[in-house]
Amino acid sequence: MPAERPSPARDGRRLHPSSLLFSLLRHVKAYAVPALLVLLFSKGDRVELWLGLILIPVMVFEIYRYFSLRYRLLPEELVVTDGVFFKNERHVPLSRIQNVDLVQNPLQRLFGVADVRIETAGGSEPEAVLRVLSEKLVAELREHIFAGRREPNAPLRESDADQPLVLLTSRDILLLGLDPGRGLALFFVVLGAAYEFGLFQGLRRLEEYSGLLDGLPGWALWLLGAAAALFGAALLLALSVSWTWLRLGGFRVERNGDDFRLQSGVLTRLAATVPGHRIQSITVAESLMQRWFARVSVKVETAGGGGESEGDLAATLRRRFAPLLPTGRLPAILDALEPGLDFAGLEWNPLAPRAGRRMTRKAVLLALLLVLLLGVSLGPWWLASAFLLVPLAVIHARREARFSAWARPAGGLAYRSGVLTRRWRYVADARLQVVARRESPFDRRYQMASLCVDTAGSRAGGPRIAVPYLERSMAEALRAELAQGAEAAGFSWS
Repeated sequence: MPAERPSPARDGRRLHPSSLLFSLLRHVKAYAVPALLVLLFSKGDRVELWLGLILIPVMVFEIYRYFSLRYRLLPEELVVTDGVFFKNERHVPLSRIQNVDLVQNPLQRLFGVADVRIETAGGSEPEAVLRVLSEKLVAELREHIFAGRREPNAPLRESDADQPLVLLTSRDILLLGLDPGRGLALFFVVLGAAYEFGLFQGLRRLEEYSGLLDGLPGWALWLLGAAAALFGAALLLALSVSWTWLRLGGFRVERNGDDFRLQSGVLTRLAATVPGHRIQSITVAESLMQRWFARVSVKVETAGGGGESEGDLAATLRRRFAPLLPTGRLPAILDALEPGLDFAGLEWNPLAPRAGRRMTRKAVLLALLLVLLLGVSLGPWWLASAFLLVPLAVIHARREARFSAWARPAGGLAYRSGVLTRRWRYVADARLQVVARRESPFDRRYQMASLCVDTAGSRAGGPRIAVPYLERSMAEALRAELAQGAEAAGFSWS
């Protein structure tokens, strides 16, 4: 029998009184940037600033919502009611609740409160958002929802001990911050912000001092340029490391029965729950820099609860299950997520024999198209880059063709791909929602096809696993086998 849940609260409970203060601050924050832009760039009497009066009816509504919203913890469900004249009552079965996510900014930590988002397996939006609850009520809510999720006599795994399953060290955070991909993304963010606020116009003033450099020898100009580039790179890396530390400082994953509980953040703390039985797919990634330091990362997708509205940081936290961990810890992590899964021990099957030639032709055509565009826009000298880009494209395509492979472990499908960043993906038969065979005109010409599978946790942007360049007969046989396996396994949200 499952563990008995704590006694439910018969009377409806309100949010914390400080929720009115945080609602005001949230709306002020939303109006702060537009008001600042109007203040700096508008002309005339600035009538637009009177739009700030809209905060008055907004806060009246927040006060009304505070006094009308209640939630009750019943033995089998969570009941949330709001409204007086038009009353809404939502019943959320506890067995359907997948995630209980917490967001706690520095001011909320000072008041001892947090925002709670409750998500079920079938929705892309949270079933309930409780702003703001005291930490005591948050703990009570989590205990009531997750009580009984694990059999009391079930044996504990090694990862259920006090030792966290995943724990980011200071060195791991430093490596994440120094990753070129993360620094490049931050560079474009800073570049876009500088352009948006017109900071590049101030650089024109440097032309007034350009005459001071005319008398310097060539080697000194090269030295100054190198120093400026190094300074910019160092500053960018420092920003990247600082941002990574603020977001991922204190990151840890602990196991409690079937659930994985994640925590992260230095200033704004996040907490999320990943039920193990609702994990839809597993992805292991290894960038070039990570291979140098014997590190990998692990991401998971869960059924439903994938909404990205309002900058859902908790959803991002759930997906990046292990942002970085030693390669030696990977077998234990995979066994905790999917017992018996071991990518290193799988029997990998290559793509079709002619896949390498098709991938090489595609890479060469793309390289030549890029060279042509550069030559038209920047001048004929860029055509010389073809002598470098085309060989690199050929080498990249051939290495990807050699590494790309698929495997059929017991009750699942695995696929690996990539060159600079290698990825291993896995989906269990019981999680498959769609199994499709796709053929492009070029596939039909070469008697090939692609195998695509989707799960309940797949987001927009394509299938969860797409295995290209398979022989048509192999793709059809594998599709039929996966469809039969998914039907035999029987998908379940619980």
